[in-house]
Amino acid sequence: MRFEYCRSIRVQIRIDTILVRDVPEEQQRIAGFATPIYDVDDTQDLDLQQVAAHLSKQLDDFNRHGSGFVLDRITKFTLCIAQYRPLHGSSYIATPQWLAKK
Repeated sequence: MRFEYCRSIRVQIRIDTILVRDVPEEQQRIAGFATPIYDVDDTQDLDLQQVAAHLSKQLDDFNRHGSGFVLDRITKFTLCIAQYRPLHGSSYIATPQWLAKK
C-alpha cells in the first residue's frame, strides 16, 4: 500500500473485539489489540499481511493460557495515520579554526 500525498507517515491499527466462551459466569469479554507503529515512505510500504499476522498473534497470545475465548466480532477498527519527518542533516557548520588546527 503506497501513500502518495506526503513523503513519510506513521501508521498504527487498533481493534476492539468481543470474545465469547461457553462458561456461564463469563460468557463474553471485551478486549483491544494494537499493532506496533509502522513507518511508511518511498522505500518501505505497509505490509498488510504483516499487520494481520501481528493482530492474529496477539489474539493467540491472549488465548495461550487456555482461556477458551473465541473471537466473536470486531466492534471497532481504528487506522491512525500521522505525518512523519525523519531526522536528516540539512546544513553544514564549518569546524572552528582553533579546533581544526589541533
